[in-house]
Amino acid sequence: MARYLISYDLSTKVCDPTDFDELFAAIEELGQAAHVLESVWIVESDLRPDEVEAILLPIMHEEDRVLVARFSQVLLRHNLLERDF
Repeated sequence: MARYLISYDLSTKVCDPTDFDELFAAIEELGQAAHVLESVWIVESDLRPDEVEAILLPIMHEEDRVLVARFSQVLLRHNLLERDF
């Protein structure tokens, strides 16, 4: 199982409130997901990086930004939105 850090900036030019709902649902679909900061999630998943990309990219607008990084451990936690990961 891989652990991914997913961070995003949705463009305010084209952002609709439903964009967040769609993105959050897609991230939660990846596996065990924790929304730890406003635009950062940690996800434990059996999916390969290309499978994660295939799920997230189709819902992103051209102006949006997204970073998906694979990592092994959390070194510091302070005042997170969720701690269950």
